[in-house]
Amino acid sequence: MVGFLCKPFTSETLTEIVEKHTPRADSATDENTTSADQPSEETQQDYGDEPALEEHDGMALGDVTSEGIESDLGDQADASEIDIPESGTFFCGDTNFFSLHSALRAIAREKLTGTLWAFWKKEPVEVLAQDGQIVLVTSRDPNLYCPDAPFTLVNLDEDRIAETREQPRETICPLFISLAREDLIVREPALQLVQHYGQKLFAPLWTARRVRFVFEKSAELPDFAHDVPGDPHVYQCAMGTLRLTHYQELGKVDPIRRASFPAYTRY
Repeated sequence: MVGFLCKPFTSETLTEIVEKHTPRADSATDENTTSADQPSEETQQDYGDEPALEEHDGMALGDVTSEGIESDLGDQADASEIDIPESGTFFCGDTNFFSLHSALRAIAREKLTGTLWAFWKKEPVEVLAQDGQIVLVTSRDPNLYCPDAPFTLVNLDEDRIAETREQPRETICPLFISLAREDLIVREPALQLVQHYGQKLFAPLWTARRVRFVFEKSAELPDFAHDVPGDPHVYQCAMGTLRLTHYQELGKVDPIRRASFPAYTRY
């Protein structure tokens, strides 16, 4: 990376930084040149066929590929011409370059169905989306997803809870959905717990030192996800997780990465 530009910015600042970091050929002409259309070999400079990176609202178009992140940016100048398959990697990124907020906005904008994997120092966090709506956030690590015992589960058999807690390691189905399906807890409180613990799970990703994310597009979500209504408001989803971010954690974020937060919550 040779430079960066924080939002919001004006056309003047964009032009200035592009001109600053873009190499230029010598505009001076040789006195011995006989024609402007036919410069001599001595005055020509070859900069190679270096493809230009085009950014689409925070997500590099070159990341959109059906076979992974290995992609030729030069062959994908127009996003509308890319043939997107029904399954496979749709986009990927790294919070050192792209924000998590950009990933959530891309899911909503493209009305995607699938799973956003967030890889960090702990077990990956999985965000399930249906037609651009965030359905739920979960993890295969039961201790990471729900380290405490909610009051709703006080009267349930401890052995049954312990058995159900281990199911996400294979099915990724949240504990509370499994209990609701077995009529051990009421559905409405179960959905509230799914939302709350999903927000608590996602919140630390905002201040994590580095998060790598991949969105795997799929034709449909697992069967258990159909029990949870999707949230069409991606901004409210982001706000819900940011509210659970502790103030002392924000102090660890450097000024450049702080600029990747949504503008209305940055300060």
